[in-house]
Amino acid sequence: MSQAPPSNSVGSAQLKSNAVTTPKIKNNAVVAAKIASNAVVAVKIASNAVASAKIAANAVTTAKIASNAVTTEKVQDGSITAADLAAGVLTPNSAAGRFANGPVTVGSGQTTITSLAIGDAGNYVLLAKAYATSTSLGFGTISCRLQAGANFDESQAYVDDGQPASLSLMVLSTYNAAGTADFSCSGGPGKQVNFVKITALRVATISNTG
Repeated sequence: MSQAPPSNSVGSAQLKSNAVTTPKIKNNAVVAAKIASNAVVAVKIASNAVASAKIAANAVTTAKIASNAVTTEKVQDGSITAADLAAGVLTPNSAAGRFANGPVTVGSGQTTITSLAIGDAGNYVLLAKAYATSTSLGFGTISCRLQAGANFDESQAYVDDGQPASLSLMVLSTYNAAGTADFSCSGGPGKQVNFVKITALRVATISNTG
């Protein structure tokens, strides 16, 4: 009868190449210390085998994430805060207004009725409205202008005693620094403007063609 080899008598030199097959390895016998560095490459890992519990905290760095790998579905709702957004990603929207209820008397020359302060540089849509009236001696044409830097809009109306006329104006303008939007009118004696409103809406972009 053949005898089993003594304990610890079979070393590396006694093993034939490829002699240790999977069935020869006892379950749970291969611990981390038995695996050489970089021995477990991607092809050795079964699909879906690496679950969250197998990944150490802070182990997934930027370099480990493929380009375009983080899609909308991968981002948890409500998880992105203002601190996560790069400068300039979102342009703040804001609105400001100024009014002069009047009645404000309009002179023969161009007279500033009211001005709206623009506190910040940016792109703005500027709107203005008013209605014009006259006394019994002031019938005729009234002309009003909304001025935003070098950009302006003008509107005219004919007014007579007891017959008010509406005026509306709009300007698109880019302010490179703080400034004003000015509403002015001309028309001569006996003419007035009432409930003058200027509104400035700050927007991300503007396009003004003609």
